[in-house]
Formats: sequence, structure tokens, C-alpha cells
Amino acid sequence: HKKIVQLNEKYDLKYAKELFVNKKKINKINIMRIENNNKEFIKNNSEDVFEFKLLDILIKMLKYKSKKQMKWCVHYYTLCKLVYYDIESVNTPFIEFMKYILNKYVEDINILAIIANAKEYVECNEYLLKYQPNKLYTHQKEIFSIFSNENNYNRSKLVLYMAPTATGKTLTPIALSEKYRIIFVCAARHVGVALAKSAISVGKKIAFAFGCETADDIRLHYFAAKTYTKNYKTGGIYKVDNSDGVNVEIMICDIKSYLCAMRYMSSFNDELNQSDNNIILFWDEPTITMDYESHECHEYIANNWKENTIPNIVLSSATLPKATEIDKTISDFKTRFENSKIYSINSSECKKTIQLIDSNGNIVLPHLNISNYEDLKQSLLHCNENKSIYRYFDLHHISQFIAILHEEDMKIIGEDYNVYNYFDNIQDIDMESIKEYYFTILNRLTSEQWDYVYNKFINHKNLDYTIIKKNKKFESISNGMNITTCDAYTLTDGPTIFIAEDVEKIAKYCIQQSKLPQEIINKIYSDIKFNNTINKEIIKLNKNLEDIIQKDVEEGNERKIAREKPDKDPQLAKLRNKINELNTLYRQINMDAVYIPNKIQHINRWIDKNELTSFTSSISNNDVQRIMELESIEDIWKILLLMGIGLFSKDKPIEYTEIVKEFADNQKLYLIIANGDYIYGTNYQFCHSFIGKDLHMTQEKLIQAMGRVGRNKLQQTYSIRIRNNDIIKKLLFKENNKIEVKNMNSFFCT
Repeated sequence: HKKIVQLNEKYDLKYAKELFVNKKKINKINIMRIENNNKEFIKNNSEDVFEFKLLDILIKMLKYKSKKQMKWCVHYYTLCKLVYYDIESVNTPFIEFMKYILNKYVEDINILAIIANAKEYVECNEYLLKYQPNKLYTHQKEIFSIFSNENNYNRSKLVLYMAPTATGKTLTPIALSEKYRIIFVCAARHVGVALAKSAISVGKKIAFAFGCETADDIRLHYFAAKTYTKNYKTGGIYKVDNSDGVNVEIMICDIKSYLCAMRYMSSFNDELNQSDNNIILFWDEPTITMDYESHECHEYIANNWKENTIPNIVLSSATLPKATEIDKTISDFKTRFENSKIYSINSSECKKTIQLIDSNGNIVLPHLNISNYEDLKQSLLHCNENKSIYRYFDLHHISQFIAILHEEDMKIIGEDYNVYNYFDNIQDIDMESIKEYYFTILNRLTSEQWDYVYNKFINHKNLDYTIIKKNKKFESISNGMNITTCDAYTLTDGPTIFIAEDVEKIAKYCIQQSKLPQEIINKIYSDIKFNNTINKEIIKLNKNLEDIIQKDVEEGNERKIAREKPDKDPQLAKLRNKINELNTLYRQINMDAVYIPNKIQHINRWIDKNELTSFTSSISNNDVQRIMELESIEDIWKILLLMGIGLFSKDKPIEYTEIVKEFADNQKLYLIIANGDYIYGTNYQFCHSFIGKDLHMTQEKLIQAMGRVGRNKLQQTYSIRIRNNDIIKKLLFKENNKIEVKNMNSFFCT
């Protein structure tokens, strides 16, 4: 109240004094809350109070406004968004005051200035991100509405559920399980495990069917157990009867095990007084492997559809074919399930911008990459039908495009479509609406106007589309590919994934490019070889030790072993001393920080400035020890792990792959190199991606690959760097005769 009174007088806000008084009587509960909160405590912790934060922003806005600095617009825009956030228990008289201020200056606001500075004002606005209420995505509301409608309960339902990656599709079954039992089918086991963790955390009763030949192979989580034997000592569950799954709410299975899981879940319907109408088959990424002419999964997929008896099916993917493309699948479903209904959910919610960069290090946008007018029209039509592509168009350069046309070529836009007439309310301005406006402008251009606009922006003297800049320590302009040397600093905020067909080739290139001196490589190889020899000897001695103890156990000498300390047995003591002696001989293996991308020493070597946001690996001494103990992996891959670089490849031993997965999950790796088969459902938090030259992807698989980036909640700097510019055409234009569509109509049709 005191601050508001001061602001009212200082800036002559003319806010009527009687409005400061809340006419409503404060109830006893709120009086107690006020009395129990020390004023000094509230003052010292005002950073955590929503109203105080709004007040801080208002003070900045009024200060810049009084000095006639355009920066006041960003604070005005921020307040416009925050004031209308749905915040529980907010101080309503205070909000009324804020709305008064916003209305007072609404005529002064420069909408074009907000759009021109959209990167700062909208995309990277820390207040909007921090205080945004958690709420459902539109596509989640739609699917919940479909299945909560009582009139739909007895109708068979096929839902084509298409929404961008990282928008909560995989978590949707948890909410659906409030009313239905769920069979969640996934091709990648780690996707199912991630769902299981989330489901268990909210107390859902789950079961697993991975690699099942019969229902006997299904396993229940303890929460789902109905029949079990107790541990007589602890009173907890000792052994679960996995055949009794009457409590199971969510069954998580792979493609191979679906029919076992389906029959298992259906078998309990009589006991529950339910039918198969109360079960949903939620099929995650059903187009996995459908980009191949033949694959071992195809037979399972076709058979699952043919033998399926569950009348409610959700096909969930970011790249699901449209209903018009899979008409045979839809007809087949309608034929097999009477009184059925088809639903299509197609979401394009765009809350993040991920830069798309070509092989020359330049930004990719329609007005920079498409010179031919007819090609432009085709591309715009494709993008309009697949709006999830919008997230890959850079907001900053779109904003510059809009601002320059308004300032220099207003006739091209037309009076009806200028920003002041297009945006009715400042609250309507966000990333998605700005990009929609950009496409609206492009769609209105004539052929002659397009030729002019294209040439204007390609040759604009004040615009630079090169993302990777030249630095003094590296003479030539880079294309962003030098990921272990001069371009490493551009990989910021989080790990990077490099998707290529030949992962080993890229890995060896990283070693070669890092310019590791041969003497250092030889030293590491020598130390690894020495440690491997020590490790083998220790394993041999440990086996001898275990054999002696096991022999005593078999001869009934357990009491002797328990009674006597091992060092009193000369033979055991000798073995243990030898093992301890060998352990002291291990050589410590470390990589010089100057060769580890984005360590301080590395940055000082390759660029001429400090980059605080550059991301680096965090491999601990304990991690190094674990890496060195890997027996079945070549030494070159151990060296790469020391540099923070790991591989996902079918050719690598499971022990190595598990360590890479663990390090990736904990964001310990700087770079992961993977082939195209590892992209579906990979939920690691990548901030950057390289799409290799040797990849021959379908359009759907390309979008899946790009969807690995920007999966965390924060708005950071994201990029996807294309190594072959032909791939860009695959994204910007419609792909005809999709193999996924052909296979889906074939496999999902009886």
C-alpha cells in the first residue's frame, strides 16, 4: 500500500484514493494470516510473492516511461500477461490497480516495438516462463473430453492423437486411467519405464509385459499386487502372485507382448463387472519401423491389429498420418467395431523456438530459402497443414522481417493487415501468434511482390543470417561443425545429439578434430592397457576367494566363516592382501581439460571471449574408474567418454550402452552420437542437434529426429544444424507417397 501511494504521487497516476480502501470486510482467517506473518519476513522474502514481483515490474515500467525509453514496453507487455494469469489466492484489489495502470497507458504502447523485439520481450522473458501457471495442453483437454463423455462410453473409439514432441502425450494415459484401464504399447522400453516412474509417483497400479511369450511372463509392481505372501520378519510383501492382475490400472508392454497383455487385462473383466469397453489401447509412436520396407517388428504390428479385441484405440505420435491418408485403416476399424467413432486431435502448440541452421551456418526460413513463387505457395500450404513445424522457424528473424516491411514497405502488407489492426489485444501477442502473422503476410504476397521481398531480404545490408561467427583465434568462418574445437562454445545450456547413419565415423572424426597429441593418446592407451591387466588379475583373485568361501559353505562351515575373521585364515588373508596391493597399482587416467570441449582451458584455447552458457561434460573420478573397467569396449570409445562423448549403437556392448544412457540421463555428457533408430521416445534433455550428411530419412522420421531438441521446460538457446541442405527441402515441402502411410494402411487392415 505504501509503495502504491508513493507511485501514485510520483508519477501522477490519478488513481482515486478511495479505491485504495478495500470495502470488503476481512474475514478472521485472513486476519490471523496477516497477524502471524512478520512484516520483516514478508519484506525479506518478497521475491517469492507474486504481487511484489508485479510491483517491481511496474516500478521499472514507470521509470522507463518517465524517461521516454522504449524499454518500458517490455515491462508493460510482461504485466499484461502476468496480470491475467490464473494465480490462486491473488490479491484482487491490487490486481484492479494493475489493470487501471495498463488501461491508462494502452494507447501509448507500440505493438510493432514489441514484435520487433520479440526474442527479448516474448521468447526469453524470464517472468512469463517463471510464473506461468501449470495447465493442460489443448490436445490433452480434447482427449480427456472424448473419454469422459458419458454418451461415448459404449461406443468404440479410434483417436488419431497428433501433437508436438515434449507436450505431454506420453503422460496422458495416467489421467485416462482414472476412468479406464490402460494398455500402453511402446516400441522403446525406456519410454515405458519413464511412464512407469511417473505413474508410480502418483500411486497408480501398474504391470509390465516386456518380451512375453505367455501371460506367465507378466510382472506386477507391488502397488498392483492383490494376492501375495508376506515376509514374516518385516510384514512387507515377499512374493507377488503375478497371475492375479485384477488391480492393474496401467499395463505397460512392448509390441511383441501386446496380445499377451491384452488377454491378461481382458481376463479380469468378469471379476470387475466390466467389459473391454473399459480398456483403452494407447499405442505410442505406432509408425516406428514403418519407414522400412521390411522389419522384424512388422509381423508383430500387423498381428496385433488383426487379433486386437479392445474397442478403444489411441494412436499417439508427433508424426501420425492424417485421417484422409489412412482411409483403409479407418474403414477396417469401423467394420470390425460397430457403432464406432473416429476422432482426430491435431495440435500445434508452439511455446519454444528452435533455430534451424543449414550447412553454411545460416538460419533457415521460407523467405530466405525459397526463391520460386510457386514453390513458396506449396511450402506455405504444407506448413499450414503441419503447424508443429512452426517451432523450427527462428522468432528473431521473423520479427525482423515483420518490422522491416512495416517500416520500409507498408504497401505490401496493406492497411488491414498491419500489426495494429491484426492484433486486437496486446495479450494476444505470443510466439505462436507472431509466427501465424508471418505466414499470413507471406500468403498474401503476389508473384511480383514475392520476387521483390525475397531479393530484398537475401541482400539486406543490415541483416546477418550467419549464426556461427568468426573469432580471432580461428581465422576462417566456421559452419558450426567443429564441435570439439572452435565451435564447441556455440553448444550452450545442455547436451547435444549428433544423429548419423555411421556413428563410428563421426566419433572418430571428433577424436581426429580435437587435435589430441599422439603422445597423450599413447599415454592414455598405455595406462588403460596397464589397468586392464591389473583388473583381470583382481577378477581372477576375487574368483579364487569366492571359490574358497563357497567350498566352506558347501561343506557346512558357515559358522566357522561367521565366527572367524577372514584375516585369521592364512589363505584368505593372502588373497585379500594381494588384491589390496594390486588396487594401489591402478594408474589414474585423466584427460587434460584443454581437450575437453567447453572446459575453461578449452574455451581459452579456441575463442577470444568467455562464454558462460557453453555446456560441458561432468565426468567424475568415479565415472572414469567405471569407464576404465569396461572390458568389452575398445579403448577409443573410452577416450571419447573421457571427453564427454558417448555413442548409441547396436554394435556396442550392453554394459557400455547402459553407462552412456545413465550419463545422458544425468546430463554428464557433452555430446551423444546416435543413429536414426534411437530417436523415437528419447527423452533426454538435448539443447542442440546435428543431422548428419549420410542420413536418408523420411519426412516423418526427420521431424521425430528434430523433436529430440527443446524437451525441457526452460526457454534456452536451441538449434538443429543440418549437414545436408537437401534435408531442408524435406521439411519445408509435402512428401508424397509416404512409406509410413503405405505400411500403416497395409498393417492396420485385416
